[in-house]
Amino acid sequence: MKTAIKHALIGSDPELFIVRNGHIGSAIGLVGGSKEEPRPTEFGALQEDNVLLEFNILPTASVEEFKHHIKAVMQDATNTLSAFEAELVRGVSSHIFRQEELEGFGPQAFIFGCDPDFNGWTNQMNPAPFADPGLRTAGGHLHIGYSHLEEPDAILNNKIIRMCDYTMGLPSILMDKDEERRKLYGKAGCLRHKPYGVEYRTLSNFWLFSDELLAWAYEGARDAYANINKLEGYYDIVSGEEVQRIINENDKAAARAALLALEIKYA
Repeated sequence: MKTAIKHALIGSDPELFIVRNGHIGSAIGLVGGSKEEPRPTEFGALQEDNVLLEFNILPTASVEEFKHHIKAVMQDATNTLSAFEAELVRGVSSHIFRQEELEGFGPQAFIFGCDPDFNGWTNQMNPAPFADPGLRTAGGHLHIGYSHLEEPDAILNNKIIRMCDYTMGLPSILMDKDEERRKLYGKAGCLRHKPYGVEYRTLSNFWLFSDELLAWAYEGARDAYANINKLEGYYDIVSGEEVQRIINENDKAAARAALLALEIKYA
């Protein structure tokens, strides 16, 4: 097994709704690409995921590079959609479609990612989410790459993701105005193990739409890896059980108090 590198590389694969003819609609047939075969762009790739447009970026080593790659691939998405008189939707991470709308979009509108994710606090597989069958949600997942391993280091990944809950999960309770997504996704400690590191899956896409929030997301992911030595001290100030409760119950007052006690700043 190789030794972890000092500075993590940060990537992302956000999802976005699209609007067409004045209404939130489906990206199916407009974007191309799939989970198995995404459509490459210069700084990442585009694909369709259920009714959403999803993109990913190449790994980045600085906040400037992160912001550049996100904006560049979003522009690629914008250019692709313009041919269909469609646009990306800003500031929306959940939407409830009518059943007849989904049926009109075709079978892909009912296909969800089947790869399991895990809880970094319990080390257990998360149960399949269940909510309003018309609810679709857009994530803003962050990838933290720290090494190239034959198998993921699950213990280290769990520590990184717990730090992500402190550095980003708690602030997101105050920063993310959408509360519908948490009924389906966005629980505390949500992760996927990756050959290069770990994916933090708790956040929605709310941070995509300003330089300040892009920097916040990059720095939060980077610092979660760089500062895992602080984790035990954080436990003493706000317990892991309380962090999970705050995130899972969307407790804004407790989130504000916890961040003040932890001296964690947020955008």
